[in-house]
Amino acid sequence: MKINSITEEDENLDVSEVLNKEIEDSYDIELDKDFLYMANFPHWVTYDVGIYSYLWSEVYSTDLFYSQFKKYGIFNPEVGKRYRKIILEKGSSENTMNLMIEFLGREPNDEAFIKSISYEY
Repeated sequence: MKINSITEEDENLDVSEVLNKEIEDSYDIELDKDFLYMANFPHWVTYDVGIYSYLWSEVYSTDLFYSQFKKYGIFNPEVGKRYRKIILEKGSSENTMNLMIEFLGREPNDEAFIKSISYEY
């Protein structure tokens, strides 16, 4: 967050140095001055998991949108009420996949997402 919140250009900025200092301060450890956290395997695994999760959220939201809201109308009060009751009201108090299945009446799938990125809609 510190690196992404920099607002002024600085030609002398050493991103690795800033990141290593943040890690040292956070974990109360001392890193080798040549340590490149950004090239560290756990960093990329963590980053990849985040991107993978983000992409699946797009897959599911596209399925919800096209199979319910676009199909029955974005302003359809019945669909909106079912979405509010099944998905929003329960939030994370129940298994998210179970909520999706209950709302869709089936397992979610990637068909709508694939069509959306191939411009078939």
